[in-house]
Amino acid sequence: MKPIAKGLNLKETAVSTGIVVILAAVLTPVFAQARQNAKNEATIRTLQGVAMSTYIYAFDNDHYLVTPIDEADDGSSWSKRLMPYLKNPDLLWDPANRVPGLTDAGAEGESDWMKFTTVGANTYGYLGSWGSDQGRMVTAQEDVNLRMAFTVTRHGERSYGHAQILNWLAPCPMTMTPCPDCAWSSQVNSVYSAAKLHGLKFPALYGDLHAGMVSPGSVMRLSSTWGESDSCIEDLAAGESQFAKSALSFWGDWKSRVK
Repeated sequence: MKPIAKGLNLKETAVSTGIVVILAAVLTPVFAQARQNAKNEATIRTLQGVAMSTYIYAFDNDHYLVTPIDEADDGSSWSKRLMPYLKNPDLLWDPANRVPGLTDAGAEGESDWMKFTTVGANTYGYLGSWGSDQGRMVTAQEDVNLRMAFTVTRHGERSYGHAQILNWLAPCPMTMTPCPDCAWSSQVNSVYSAAKLHGLKFPALYGDLHAGMVSPGSVMRLSSTWGESDSCIEDLAAGESQFAKSALSFWGDWKSRVK
């Protein structure tokens, strides 16, 4: 006669369920962090691809970086002139914020969709001035190991960002989005909005081609009003506070809008 299989009693079932719940509580944050790390690593690889293309462009153009804006080409973005070196348009999109379909539809009626990306260049702090015939020389870059060259970008009220990161606005984001009386609101929050997609830190590619994760608090000052954001920008202009010194190393001196 076969023995009758004995199932779990109520107490044993409760203990087993409790163990499963505890394991799930312990492992869920671990898995979430692993997914976040993988997402950040994918973004860093994308930024490295853009930066390498920029250097190759410079080597082909007497060591001058690509200009941020080409007024002679209807104000086209650096990304358009870099495309023969990028080869893959996907490199203009943060893997954490791909924004499918934008390349076909354009943005805000613009014909140059490459102005609206989720990977942005540090315009005045790295590439050079708008309207210049040439960007900065690679060999003339200052503090390249501290200067952010490319990072993620996203409009606070839209899914896509802007290829141009304005380094005198992005360090002073504000929680009020969009700014009701200001055309620059999306540029003020461009990096901050994208950083929130990457957890406590956001990826950045530096001028010497190394990459790292940056704490927003070390290079940004979050404001609750536009007036506070203005004060932050004035603090950066003075360059005397510890925050200003730390932020300017990362963003570059926003007053110096020349090569």
